[in-house]
Order: sequence, then C-alpha cells, then structure tokens
Amino acid sequence: MIHVALFEIGRQTRQPLFWAAGALFFAFALMLMSMHGLLGSAVTSRNAPSELSKAVVILSIFYLAVIVAMAGDAALRDARSGFEPILRATPVRRFEHLLGRWIGAQVAANLAFLIGLSGLAAGVFAPWVDKAAVGPFNGVQTLVVVVVVAIPTVTALTSLCFALAAGLRSVAAVYVTVIVLWVLALQAVSLSQQLHGWPFTAVALFEPFGLIALRADLGDLDPVVQAMAAVRSGGYLIGNRLAWAALSAGLVGLALLFERVDDIARLRRSPAATSPMTAPLAWPRVAPRFDAGARLIQLRARLAWELRMLLRSPSLLILLALSAALSVWSLWSAGEINEVPALPATRILAADLSKWFTMMGLITCTFYAGELVWRDRDLQAGEMIDVSPVPDAWLMAAKLLAMGVVVLLLGATGVLSAIAVQVAKGYFDGHPGLYLSMMVLPIGGALMVLVAGSVAAAALSPNRYVAWGVAGVVIGAAFVTSSYGVDHPLLVLLAGPSNSLSEMNTAGDGTHAGDWINLYWSLWMGLALLAAWLIWPRGRPAPWRARRDQALRRLRGPGGWIAGGLAAALLAVGGFVFLNVNVWNHYTTKQQAEADRADWERAARPYIGLPEPVIVAVNLRVDIRPRRPSLIATGTYLIENRTGQALKTIHVDMPGGLDRWTLDVDGATQVSNPYDLAVLRLDRPMAPGERRRLRFRSEITPRGFGDDGGQTAIVENGTFLQSWLFAPSLGVRTQGFLTDADARRRQRLPAERAEFEPSDPRAPRRNDVHADWATADITVVTDADQTPIAPGRLVSTSVAGGRRTARFVSDRPILTAFSIQSARYAVRRVQHGGVAVAVYYHPGHQTNVERMIKAVEGGLDVYQAQFGPYQFDYLRIVEFPAYGDYAQAFAGTIPFSENIGFVADMRDPSHFDYVTNVTLHELAHQWWAHQVIGADAKGARLLSEGLAEYSAFMAQSRLQGELMANKGLWNEYRLYQQGVAQRTGPEQSLARVTDQNFVAYYRSALVLESVRDMMGEAALHEALREFLAAHRFKGAPYATSEDLMATLRRHCSAKTWRQVEPLFRANGSIPLTFYGGLGEAVAAIKSQAPTAKVTAGKPADAKPRGPGTGPRTTAAPTAPR
Repeated sequence: MIHVALFEIGRQTRQPLFWAAGALFFAFALMLMSMHGLLGSAVTSRNAPSELSKAVVILSIFYLAVIVAMAGDAALRDARSGFEPILRATPVRRFEHLLGRWIGAQVAANLAFLIGLSGLAAGVFAPWVDKAAVGPFNGVQTLVVVVVVAIPTVTALTSLCFALAAGLRSVAAVYVTVIVLWVLALQAVSLSQQLHGWPFTAVALFEPFGLIALRADLGDLDPVVQAMAAVRSGGYLIGNRLAWAALSAGLVGLALLFERVDDIARLRRSPAATSPMTAPLAWPRVAPRFDAGARLIQLRARLAWELRMLLRSPSLLILLALSAALSVWSLWSAGEINEVPALPATRILAADLSKWFTMMGLITCTFYAGELVWRDRDLQAGEMIDVSPVPDAWLMAAKLLAMGVVVLLLGATGVLSAIAVQVAKGYFDGHPGLYLSMMVLPIGGALMVLVAGSVAAAALSPNRYVAWGVAGVVIGAAFVTSSYGVDHPLLVLLAGPSNSLSEMNTAGDGTHAGDWINLYWSLWMGLALLAAWLIWPRGRPAPWRARRDQALRRLRGPGGWIAGGLAAALLAVGGFVFLNVNVWNHYTTKQQAEADRADWERAARPYIGLPEPVIVAVNLRVDIRPRRPSLIATGTYLIENRTGQALKTIHVDMPGGLDRWTLDVDGATQVSNPYDLAVLRLDRPMAPGERRRLRFRSEITPRGFGDDGGQTAIVENGTFLQSWLFAPSLGVRTQGFLTDADARRRQRLPAERAEFEPSDPRAPRRNDVHADWATADITVVTDADQTPIAPGRLVSTSVAGGRRTARFVSDRPILTAFSIQSARYAVRRVQHGGVAVAVYYHPGHQTNVERMIKAVEGGLDVYQAQFGPYQFDYLRIVEFPAYGDYAQAFAGTIPFSENIGFVADMRDPSHFDYVTNVTLHELAHQWWAHQVIGADAKGARLLSEGLAEYSAFMAQSRLQGELMANKGLWNEYRLYQQGVAQRTGPEQSLARVTDQNFVAYYRSALVLESVRDMMGEAALHEALREFLAAHRFKGAPYATSEDLMATLRRHCSAKTWRQVEPLFRANGSIPLTFYGGLGEAVAAIKSQAPTAKVTAGKPADAKPRGPGTGPRTTAAPTAPR
C-alpha cells in the first residue's frame, strides 16, 4: 500500500494538471489579494486571519474542479485504461491498492492547493497592492488557517470524489456530484437564510466547503475581533471540520469495503461458458443517396441519437430534479423582506427564478457541451460515427439542437416549479406568458450563445477537461475583469444589463440593449463554431498540420463566404453597440468613475459651506414624453439673500445626468462650470434681503443605451423623477462624494468627506438635503392616458392633443426636494378628518392598499396627538416600478416601490407587518424632515431617520399591539448586530451619524426605545414637541443633533441624563427594551417564532441562529426614506 501511495504521489505530481492547477490557483490567490472589494475593509486588513479563511473557502469552491480530475483519475485509471485485469492477477488486493491511490491523491491534491495558496502570501508583497490594505503577518493564525480550514476542506472533498468514483465506477456520477456541490455552494448563503434552529445547525455542520459555518461564526463578530483570529473557538467551523473528518473516513471506508467484498466475490465466481457463433451474417444491399432529403434524415437521426443519450442520462434527470427542488425552495420565500415573503406574482417569481435558471444553465450547458463532443470517444463509438457519410455540420448541428432541448427543459422545469408554488400558495395572477418573455427567451438565448462557444471549445481542445477549463475561464473572467477596468460589453462575454422586472412597466428601458449585446456575442460564437467546423476531427486524432490544411480547403469553399458574412455582421453589430455605449452615452470603468468622483470633490471643495441665497418660490413646467422617452423642464426660482451679507457670487449645482441645460440669473455672468457646478459672478452684489430670479431649462433626451442599459427614470409607464435629477440647487451637494474609506485613500482624499460638526458655524446655513422652504407652482404635462402627480393641491387638469396637463400649487412652503410621477394608475381615496388620503397603484396591485390606508389613518391620529398638527390637506402614496426597493417621503407624497408593500404576503397574522411599519415610517417624515429638517452637519440623520423610525414603532404599538411592535424591534436589533459586524469603518455615534444605515435606522430605534423607558414616554414626547415647535418650518439656522440633545436634557433629571447621554455619544452595547417589559416581550416573541433566540441581560452577546435578512429598504441618495 505504501509503495502504491508513493507511486501515485509521484505520478500525480508529474502530470501537467498538478503544475497547471498550482500555477492557476497561485494566480487566482494573487488576484484575490490584489483586487479591491473581495478581501478586507477599511477596518480589516486583507491578510487578516479571518480574511484568509474566507479566501481559502472561496478558492476551494473552484478547486473542486481539480480535485475531481485527480481523485477520479486515481480511482478509475485502471478500469479506464484496461489495466485492471492485470492488476487483479497480482497478489495486491484491490481495496489495498485503492487505499494507496487515495493516500496519493490526498497528498497531491493538498500539495497543489497549498502551492496555490502561496499566492495569498505573494499578494501581500506584490508591488501593485495597496500597502495600507494589508497588515502584519500573523504566523500562528496563518498556520491555523492551513491546518483547520485549507487541508480539511481539500481532504474532505477529495475523499468524497474518490469514494463516489471508486464505489459507483462512474466518472459521470462524480461530475454530477461536483455540479450539485457547486450549485449549493453558490447559493449556500441565500438558502441558509431561510433556515433557523437545528436545520441551520445541520446544514452548517455538513456543508463540505465550510462556507455557511464560517459565515455564521464571523457574521456577528466585530471586525476588530475578526482581525485577530482565523476561526471562532467552539464555533460552527470547528464542528464542521470534525463532522467531515468522520464523514470522509466513513465514505472511503465504505468504498474500500465494497472493493474487498468484490475481491472475494471474484475469487469465488466461475467463468461463464461461451458458445461459438454458428449463424452467418446476412448483409443487406443498400443504394446510398445524398440529396437534401437524405441529409435531413441524417440530421434527424443524429439529433435522435443525441437526445436519446441525453434524456436517458441519469445525470440530467438528477440535475433537473435538483433544479426543481432548489427553485421551489427559493421561490417559496421570493421577495422576502423581514422574513415576510411576497405574494407569488409572476414577475416576482420570474425575477427570482432567473437567477436559478442562469446559474443552472451556465453549469449544465458548459458540462454537457463538452460531454456531447467527447462522449462518443468515451463509448469507443467515435470512429464508427466519423466514418459515416454524415457531414460535419450535421454532427455539430445535432449537438447544438440537443443542447437547445436541455436549455428548454431547464426553463420548463423552472416555470413548472414557479406555477406549483403559485398553486400551493393559492395565488395565481394569470400571466404565465411573462415567464416566457421575461425569463426563458432572454436567458435561454444567452445560454445558447454559451453553448455554441462551449461546443466550439470542446471541438478545438485536446480533451474535455481543457474545454471545461476554457469555458470556466471565460465565464469567470466575466465576473472578475471589471475589478481590473475591463467591463465593456464588447469585451466581456454576456456583460449586458440586467434591469429589474416590473409589472408596471413591462417595456423595461425600451432600448433592447441586452438583445443587441447577445446578438453581438452570438456572432462571435458563430465564428467559433465555424472554426470548429473547419478543423472538426474525423477518425483518429490528426496532426495539427493536417487539420490546418483541411481548414484552408474549406475556407476556399462555402466556409469562406460564411466567415466573411459573419465577420461583416459582427463588425456592424459591434459598431452599433460601440456607437450606443461610447458615443451616444458616456462609458466609464469603475476605476475611472471613482477617479471622476474624486476629481469632482476636489473641484467642489473650495465652494462647500459658502453663503448662498435661498429659494423662496418655485414656478416649474415639466413636459414628460413617457414613450419617447424624454423630459424638458423649464422653471423660475425666486431667490432671496438671507445671509446678512452682500453676495458677489452664486453657486448653482446642476444635475449631472442632463443632456442639455441653460441657466440665467438676473445680473449675473457665468465664470466657470467645473463638473456642472455653475459659478455665477454678480454684476452688482446681491444685498441682504434682496430677491432675484433664476431661470433654467433642462433636458433629458436619452439616446440609445449605455453599458448598463438605458435609464429607468422616464419610462413608458411609471415615470419617477426626483427633483435633483432635473432641477438645480443652490450651493454644493456633497452626496456624490466618495464615502468608502479605501476608495478615499486610493484617490488621496482626506479620510472623511467634507462634513461639518454640529458646532461648526457653517453647518446651520444649509440643511441636510440642500433644499429650501419655498412655495411651489408646478405644471406637469404627460400622455393623456396617464395620471401626473406633483407636490401641492391639484388646481386644474385638462386633456388636449393626446396630452394631459395638470397644475399643482402649494401655498404653504415645502422643501424644494420633491418628486414627480406619471403612470396609468388606479386610485383608492378616503377622507380622514381634513385630510384627503389617496393611494395611486398599478391595477392588480390592490392587495395591501387597504392596509396602507388604515396605517395612514391611524398614523395621522397618533402623530397629531403626540407631536402636533399635520400640515397638508392631502396625503398621497404613489407606486413606482420595481427599479428600487425603497419608499421615500416628500411633502404630502410617499413614493412606494412596486417591490415592497404592494406585493407583501400578509395572510399569515404571525408575520411582522412591515407594510404598516414602512408606511408609518414614511408618514412620520411629514414631521421629522418636512416640518423640522436637520442642518448640514453630522447627526442630521438622527433628526430624520432616527426619529421617524422611533415614531413608526411607537405608532404601531398603539395600532396593532405591543407584540407586533416588539417583533419589529427584534428585527432592528438583529440588523443592527449584522451592521456592526459588516461595517467598513469605525461605528459612528448616534449624535454624529452620517452614512451608516445600521446606526441611523436600527440603533436609533433601539436607543430611543431605551430613552423612552428611562425618561418615560410623556416626558420624551413633551421634549419632542418642544423641539418640533422651536424649529418647525424654519430656515437657517437649522437644527442640529446638539439642539435635540439640549431639549432632551431639559426634560430629564440629572440622574436620568447621565444614563441617556452616553447612548447618543458612544457606540457599542445598547440596552434592549421592548414594549410591555422585557420578560413579557421575550415570552411573546418566542411563542410566535419558536426559533427566535432572544437574549436578555447582555444584548451585545446575543447571536441569531442563522444569518438574518437584509435591510428592510434601501435609502435613496438624499431625501428621507
């Protein structure tokens, strides 16, 4: 056995695969350490022990391809080479021989992997790696990574592949196992998020890569702690390694036991008697013909053969069953927010299913394309087929058509799974055709492009492994090249745009960008297939010179004309794509975009915080052409100097996405325009209190498509425009500045973007959203079949010439940050007191409209009783297409994404009612943002998002009971813990929060709940009413977080304030407070959600049993969510 093991080690290490794998994974590891965004963060170095563990797990997933080749070869080499009968004639028993082969394969596989991992160390010292991104070498923890993570992972995977190959005597079974493992690994995180309790523990312990276990161990650890240890003591990963050590030994032992039994059986078996053939063979006479009809018969026969072999393949049936099972698993919770699934509408299921269809298609098509080309040779039927009079083109066409059937089967499996989920959930919206138009056709077409390339690669490669390697490199390059500045759709395979699906706007962006890019790559694959046909092998392998001569002969015939036609079409389509992406639109790489944002900050920094006039009145006309699409906005601002000093210049920030714009201010001359920041010099200084008019015209006239497709703000149905997309603002907006600490360091910018402390005298001059209090007169023109919506009372509407004109007037000052929408809406209206409440929704999306209405009615009652009167006589909730997953608050108007609220499945009363919660949060912004708005200083988001989040839970506890509010607070706590663990910089204090959502939303809600408990609700709300009254609708100087703190202090005793103040000024552990008392809330939550782990005492140590959901919504760039 030892001699066999040493022989196997020597043979494996002499193979090209061993050194190619070592070199390739060395390059992968080097690239992993070099690339920004994959390892490390602003607070964790790339070579921190925990990051090295992540790198090992990532590399092991792809290294499985090498393991299956090594282990499969070691287990089946004798049987496939025909040497096994000779080996069985020796005294060495088969199971002893296999054990030696297993040891040799283990050593070789681990050695090649360790060679590859040395690329991580090389990356630390590579001259092009940012030295600030790497830290000191930790030898002990690095050894732990190798011993606990790397070697056990490779050993387990090698044992699994070796045991399957030896036990089943089938390399195809091993290939299928590899595909299954890859699929599960790529979706491990999303699938594990649906597990809690013992099912999650079981998956974490027995998932072979350790991906789920490592993520669970590190998921709630502070990044500082992560930087100190490779693995968590007593965590899931240690248990995973021990479980797989036992399982590996069991699998190999089982395979060896089968071989020992087989040895004994062979010794006892008598040779079977054979009878000689006595009957002569009768050969039929044939008259061959090769006309068009015969060629079609040949094609049909070849296609039947390919389909018969494919459809009878157990591996394909297993993959289809796996696809169906995983699809149902994923679709059951599709669109889930806060553990509440969405209704199984076709659009939602199609969007979720597209990910599975794409992933399964990429893996399956790549595998079977190589298998189809090389299977005949494996069956030793290749030469018989090659001597048949079937043209090479027909052989290729049959394989392509067979692969097309596989793609259709994958698509049909997904569609049937989705329909089964809809039937099981009792919801069917009657749009099954959307599966075809939204998923099967576009993705299936892209997969056939990949199939063509894979077939060509298999035909041009010396074996299937090289073909798979080529396809894998091409697919992998599509995911990593963007990090190196190569992401142009003409250079990266299938790098086209992927916009969200929308029932409101089924036309998408209207550019058909994906179709053009798929056509471009289809032509490339056509050329690749032509190249394969030119040198298609027939019979025994021929030298490359003979294949070259064959190609030249074919090029002199029809092949040359076909090549010329494909090349001409490729140049034409590629030129058209280039014209769209690079000429009609501005193409830039991620690196260049980052550099541009840094240049913009440098250009704008001298103008930040300068005194500027304010807008006191807005007169605006917006002409929308939804079907074109285009927008022309003409407007006049009445501006006033309230700075108390004469102004010599005015700085006007124009939106960056405009195609054309003009600007004119009374008595001003434009002297510079860096990055659409107009610097206007006044001919005569603007005196304090003086008013002037600012006139502008802006146009958005999209042409063609960019590298990410077309714009989705102006669409055929569901136009949603925030004012900062088309209207100017005064002063410099800093929202476009870089916030990532690593990016700022790379661009040699100060560590923090320009943000004022609350004590800075410049901070109160402007508010956080750079908008002013102004009256508004807005006219919106759109298509006659659409309903336009803008801030203010609707005072007139008319239809003429196929166009609808609506005028909205707001006599009460509103913030000049607002939205305009246009779509074919259904409307639900109610009158609540003096407020006209309306929900504008897409027909068919009425499921939760009454829930929203009820939340608004209840919220108005609660907020007015606790904080003061509501300022408008209208409140509108307006749906917009699923191009964003958020809701947003403007004056009297709440844009609400199609993806949240409208499609939530609230039929289970035990679920947290996030629809009501989000509605209450946005309604609360009518007080906390649209009555009092924070200054342009750190901590401003506490005054908007923090107070709105607290108000939402306070109102929900009154409207739906304490249990419902407590469920939401528990979600806030879990999400806060995850945010702390995943932060990319030091945690900000609540009084200085800027861009950390987990602080602005989740910590705010938890802290304010604790403050309510310490102060008493009556005292807290009295303080909030006082704060609101002091700053309601007032301009500069705007309120800061210090103003709120001072108000709270006045309503606290000295003893209570000593408890309250640290919660706003420090970070880290916070008290966990529920409505109705902690003990009662814990018991109630556990009774509703048995798998929830609620920890009293030290909440910072609480650990959810599985990774939680993401944030409830995504905040928009500027205005309150």
